[in-house]
Amino acid sequence: MVDRVLAAHPNYPEALYVRGLINLIGLRQTQAAERDFIAYLTVAPFGSHRTAVATLLALAQSQDHR
Repeated sequence: MVDRVLAAHPNYPEALYVRGLINLIGLRQTQAAERDFIAYLTVAPFGSHRTAVATLLALAQSQDHR
């Protein structure tokens, strides 16, 4: 469902956040999660999930470099 939303609206912040969560926590795809979280911060630098995204991005990057 998130992929369909992003296909229609690629810069929709909430969908980028949710897909990042799915990629990181559900699928353990750290690089995909990083891309989504960076995209979120780009389109919504003051978004409501900014703090969580910064933390999750750091987590994804630390797991990616193991």
